[in-house]
Amino acid sequence: MPNKSYQIGYRFQLRVKKRLQKEGWFVLTQPKSAFPDMICWKPVTMKILGDHNTYKYYKVIGVECKVNKYLSRAEKAEATRLLKENYVSRMYVYHRKNRTMLFYEFKP
Repeated sequence: MPNKSYQIGYRFQLRVKKRLQKEGWFVLTQPKSAFPDMICWKPVTMKILGDHNTYKYYKVIGVECKVNKYLSRAEKAEATRLLKENYVSRMYVYHRKNRTMLFYEFKP
């Protein structure tokens, strides 16, 4: 039987995944607790003024799920690298407070 803290974290990660999927994101969960926990992308269409074409691109974000809200020093360094090298456009940290799901955008 897995330990209790693992179960709490896993259930919270599933709640975050379901919420993102409801909002229209495609969610890929990283195996073996790799950072970030989830890579999410959403197709976005854009029309430029004066141009008759419609352009489609994908918005990609990284999501880390934390029960206690805080990223470690190594996780902050990795998040900064992912943002700097444009692997993800934004990095979000989801956490909970009194059974309420909250999130904030990580900015280096």
